[in-house]
Amino acid sequence: MTPAGPPLPRESALLLECLGIRPTGGGAPPLTGPETAEIVRQAAENGITPLLYHCLSTRASAPTLPPAAIEHLRQEAMRAAAQSLRIGRELAEILALFETHAIPVILLKGAHLGYVVYGNAALRTMGDLDLMVHREHLAIAGSLLAQLGYTPQHDPLEVVDYEQHHHVRPLGKPGALRIDLHWTIARPTMPFAVDVDGIWRRAVRVRVAGVAALALCPEDLLLHLCLHTSFDHQFRLGLRACWDVLQVVRHHCASIDWPALIGRARQWGIGRYVYLTLRLVRELLAADIPLAHIEALKPSGFSEEVLAWARTCVFNAESDAASVSPSMAELWTARRLGAKMAVLRQTFYPTRASMARIYRTSPDTAWIYLYYPVRWVDLLARYGRHAWGLWRGDRRVHDELRAVNERAALRDWLLPA
Repeated sequence: MTPAGPPLPRESALLLECLGIRPTGGGAPPLTGPETAEIVRQAAENGITPLLYHCLSTRASAPTLPPAAIEHLRQEAMRAAAQSLRIGRELAEILALFETHAIPVILLKGAHLGYVVYGNAALRTMGDLDLMVHREHLAIAGSLLAQLGYTPQHDPLEVVDYEQHHHVRPLGKPGALRIDLHWTIARPTMPFAVDVDGIWRRAVRVRVAGVAALALCPEDLLLHLCLHTSFDHQFRLGLRACWDVLQVVRHHCASIDWPALIGRARQWGIGRYVYLTLRLVRELLAADIPLAHIEALKPSGFSEEVLAWARTCVFNAESDAASVSPSMAELWTARRLGAKMAVLRQTFYPTRASMARIYRTSPDTAWIYLYYPVRWVDLLARYGRHAWGLWRGDRRVHDELRAVNERAALRDWLLPA
């Protein structure tokens, strides 16, 4: 069973087949050059290139890609393996230092997944290290990381209030992954009742790079991944986030307590996010997720269309280079003239604060008004040709318009009730 909505594009379906999901069993026409290039591009965009190479080289029935494409994937997989060794040494040093000072730490997301669940950190790419400590240990944990050369990272256009966040300001140093030091798994400003004490009680012992640490129990891990994938990132993390859920289900197939997971999702107030993510992974990746259990989390009045929106978000990542902007999509779909005029006004005459963010300047300077003509030229250069294509009925632009609208619809659905 597949989610509602149009069939997957051929390249996306072929990518899943290369990963071993619903193989056709042969008989498919050979891959064209553009199809191969698109499969490789999608794998890179989703952060699963090493995983793709592993699946292609270990499955006897895997589709055959051209030698040049296989060699490219092999080189990328080797780079990922080298990076995983560096990350392992870095993580082992951190964990050993925390252990010396009796600071318990829970590995979150990539570190836990790569080293424990995937069983090979080279298969699970990471952009940062997420570590969780008790809230009263945040200060000392930060000072210990400072001993290793990590310093708080500042963004000149920062909009995050870390006093109200679920992790402290990111820490970094040259040549190392950024570290997000958590004290909980969800922003405390959200209307969720995450049981942090229970997470610590249920945490399981693991060894990573020869050093002891803690990790989330299987049920808490799935809850965290579902919330992170859907609510936090609105499925923009793509196929890798869905594969994480699939891999957890495979790895812990005999030990997941589904009734406990369902009950905890309800207690935390995240049932709708867990339901949508598990349904999507079950139907998109053929994960062995018991429908009879997760149906208990199905929101009242749930439309299968939401599942199709989520799938669109997985395979149509937002990009700064997108040919259709959200404003263009809103303008095209608005029915009333007044609504269209409001969109045009907001697009061509943003507020001073918005202009300051766009052009990285101060909102108080009088020079900001000179940026408005610059914005008009930018909009024309960036979207003019595509707006014309939309007007003429260009199918590619219309497909992207549909994706923009579905992403917006999903964002609205994901808002806390």
